[in-house]
Amino acid sequence: MEDLSSSVILENIRQIRHERRYSQEYMAISLTVSQNAYSKLERGRTKLTWDRLAEIANILETSMEELLKDAGRDSRRPRADNYA
Repeated sequence: MEDLSSSVILENIRQIRHERRYSQEYMAISLTVSQNAYSKLERGRTKLTWDRLAEIANILETSMEELLKDAGRDSRRPRADNYA
């Protein structure tokens, strides 16, 4: 089972949040947590649960699949298509 605190998943969340121009404060308010607590979640300092991931997907108006995209690959290994 994939670790939900994978750097790829957290980067997907951060990237989509930036695309939507949502601040960490907005995300925190929407999740009813402090901005500091949300920041820790996005940095992988707090464990991300399936329920919380679903809430984040809903706030970001995206699918959980989009947030999990590329989560199976090791973010430290270059992708094969980088060499095409």
